[in-house]
Amino acid sequence: MGLFGNKKKKLLESKAMDKLREEELDRIILNPNVQNSELRAKAEKPVQVQYASPEIQGGKKHMIQVLVIGELSTKEYMLNPMERISIGCGNENTIDLNDVTLGDLKIEIGVYGGTLGARSNDSAKRVVLLRKKNSAYLGNVPLEIRTNDVIKIGKTSLKITIV
Repeated sequence: MGLFGNKKKKLLESKAMDKLREEELDRIILNPNVQNSELRAKAEKPVQVQYASPEIQGGKKHMIQVLVIGELSTKEYMLNPMERISIGCGNENTIDLNDVTLGDLKIEIGVYGGTLGARSNDSAKRVVLLRKKNSAYLGNVPLEIRTNDVIKIGKTSLKITIV
């Protein structure tokens, strides 16, 4: 077997062992002969699962992950969009980009009228929002941003993920 055959075989063995482990746990959980209530309580599978939503979280707002992909480095930021996020050159910005060609160009990400959006202070249309195969220039009017959107500013890309 070649190199890829060995990897495929190990992957299949791993998946088979995971399946056997899961089946064994199910058998133990469903075994009516287990009398130890403490052990049974630890082994019980959840009957109902609640996923986090704003109502369940007690009004907690979502976070935004910004992955800054530059020429020389990649940095990841986890930020609260309820507090305006400014991105540009200079220490006064939340995210300081090391691209001197940008000058005073700045992007702001925040909640505008209940919608997560981004805007730019640049009127020369040098900031582009990419969504799948579509693109738009960022200007003074905020545009809605979503997970997997990419904002191109100079030689830097910002990949947005809403968490």
